[in-house]
Amino acid sequence: MRSPTLVLFTALIPLMIADPLSAQEQSDQARYGECMALARERPDKAFDQAGQWVDMGGGAPARHCEAVALMGLGEYAEAAHRLETLAEDPTGDRALRVNLLAQAAQGWLAAGDLSRADADQTTAIQLAASSPDQGVAPVPHLLPDLYVDRAVTLAQAGKDEEALRDLTQALILAPGKTEAFVLRSAARRRLGNLPGALTDVEQAISLAPSNPEAYLERGDVYLALKRFDDARADWVKVLDLDPRDPAADVARARIEELDVHVN
Repeated sequence: MRSPTLVLFTALIPLMIADPLSAQEQSDQARYGECMALARERPDKAFDQAGQWVDMGGGAPARHCEAVALMGLGEYAEAAHRLETLAEDPTGDRALRVNLLAQAAQGWLAAGDLSRADADQTTAIQLAASSPDQGVAPVPHLLPDLYVDRAVTLAQAGKDEEALRDLTQALILAPGKTEAFVLRSAARRRLGNLPGALTDVEQAISLAPSNPEAYLERGDVYLALKRFDDARADWVKVLDLDPRDPAADVARARIEELDVHVN
């Protein structure tokens, strides 16, 4: 399951610099890629280098790298604010603006500001889906992930009914999206719709038989149904799939708690 940490959109690097590329633009593109990679490994060093690049006229690519480095340094709110500012440019590539808003939302999530995260995700959805203006095409292919992201925020805010609607919309647009089925199962489980939750998570497992999050969730559904042996078997399956996966830590805790209360 996605966590409130920054996804580095390295695939967006070409969008920051016009095509066809001059020699200087090629150099800037290479520098951008190097800076973003460094931000992942050494955000402190990347922040210093990005700042120098900004002072030298590096423009949006340099400021983007600077914001990403701030995220890596744990300065989530400041990073989110800077990403929002970058996304405000109405002349910018629409896909880039959408993804900058998605990054900003992740920053607000990490900072614990669910309302700001929700606001950025809503703006990103509107921007991705809106009609072309000034010759800029919409980017509907980004919508499934955006709906899933906002559903995670809504669920954290205790708004499971709204999360459910977003996840259903994501699945209308991308019927094979395993993560959306897992998350919708969890929302339905929390809302008391256990048959619906089980249907969703079993669909997720049919799509991705090696997905630990799906087995973790089905175990939770089985627990709610008081099918304790089935729940335990699914959590053991999580450990068998990958004992180092974050889901495995949750599964171990579930098994220990089940053994204490049931045996």
